Amino acid sequence: MITLKSNRLRVRIAEPGEAPNQTHRFDRAGFISEIQLDDWISFCASEPENLSHPCTGGRGLCCEFKTDAGGECAVGEYFPKLGVGLIRKEDDCDYVFHRRYRDVIPFSTAFSANESAATFTTQPLPCRGYAVRTVRRIEVEENRLTLHAELTNTGDRTVIAAEYCHNFISIGGLPLSSAYCWESPQLNSPTTDPALPVQATEHGFRFAETNRIAFAFRLDFLRPPELDWRLSNAIAGASVCAHESFMPDGIQIWSSGHMICPEVFHNMQVAPGETHAWTRTYRFEQEKVITTR
Repeated sequence: MITLKSNRLRVRIAEPGEAPNQTHRFDRAGFISEIQLDDWISFCASEPENLSHPCTGGRGLCCEFKTDAGGECAVGEYFPKLGVGLIRKEDDCDYVFHRRYRDVIPFSTAFSANESAATFTTQPLPCRGYAVRTVRRIEVEENRLTLHAELTNTGDRTVIAAEYCHNFISIGGLPLSSAYCWESPQLNSPTTDPALPVQATEHGFRFAETNRIAFAFRLDFLRPPELDWRLSNAIAGASVCAHESFMPDGIQIWSSGHMICPEVFHNMQVAPGETHAWTRTYRFEQEKVITTR
């Protein structure tokens, strides 16, 4: 386990192959499992286990790449799952995100770290004309956490992919209630589905307690050049603010009783020899003053 520290943040990153970073879904480079602010309040939650499909082992801030490579090969052949490795196709189904595949050749991921930053470099295994090298760098400073990502296409075919971060967040471990609010300054006067336990606000949504296993809604119409969003909890007196340095190609917010997970999708098309880079910056804040006796 890698631990990064600033004077306010403590961030834990699971190494590739170390629990919970052992899935066939999430990028094994930079799997952030714990975030704590001011030695007091935590922000990471685990993916629910009582879903309609098997739990995929997500926790905290863990990224994922999605491509159509699984649909291009025959049963028994390998296809690349970016961030994970080469997966052997077991049946006529394309890649199934919750399946534990029997035959996976993991990509090699090397990393280095100091007290405030860690860099992960994932090398390609050429497959079906695809080959991708990725570099993820995670830095902490004061109450900020920055995720830099860079994808270089070293193969023969154009890479068409969607990348997003699963932000499994629970502020201070508090369950879903009307104390939680998700907002974006780029979102004005949204509407909500009355069947969902969500109430629209001027720039976002306030949540409500619910006995649903999980629910989700999308904001595909929100496409500013870059996106800012904030998730706060009034009881905890704390929040996380994020800046996504790209135009979103869709936003999904889903939740269960113990966490909220905003997902901002980033589509990319990278030709052979080209490099594409992007950044996410998180700022963690607490409004309450904690005193000790």
